[in-house]
Amino acid sequence: MKPKFNFSVDHSKFEDCSIEECDVKYGLPREVKFCSTCVISNQRPTSTIEFKNNAAEKKITINFDKDGVCDACRVSERKKNTDWVEREKNLKELCNRFRGGGSKYDCLVPGSGGKDSSIPATQFPKASKLFEEPIVDRDYFRRLSDKCRSPHLWKYEGGLWQLRKSIF
Repeated sequence: MKPKFNFSVDHSKFEDCSIEECDVKYGLPREVKFCSTCVISNQRPTSTIEFKNNAAEKKITINFDKDGVCDACRVSERKKNTDWVEREKNLKELCNRFRGGGSKYDCLVPGSGGKDSSIPATQFPKASKLFEEPIVDRDYFRRLSDKCRSPHLWKYEGGLWQLRKSIF
């Protein structure tokens, strides 16, 4: 991966304050590094469990490889080189192995409500017409279900949300 930016930091501008004298806050590393592709710094901490977090604890930060490229840029590069036609073919073959059985539906796509489960739920029918995706849960998923024009599989009974077993 060729770096988009080729730069260096002019440390002479900071001669009146040595790095060792500066306080390091929030458990971040003293040495500031930048990705040579996207210029994100190692001062951006990764996700942490907030109730376990404290100011003195050393934070895990963005990882850079030997070429100074961050993990996110490497993943992005791999996605650009993925044969998506082949991946779709593999998905269809996998679904065909388990298709049928006399049920109206071939697949249940579970979801949490976040983008990682909502995107596949909306893209499966558009991309491949492989299956009609069931959408579950209350308000958010009901709106998503309406948008996708797919059935809502949960019903409210006796104070609980229950899966409609009749569809399987």
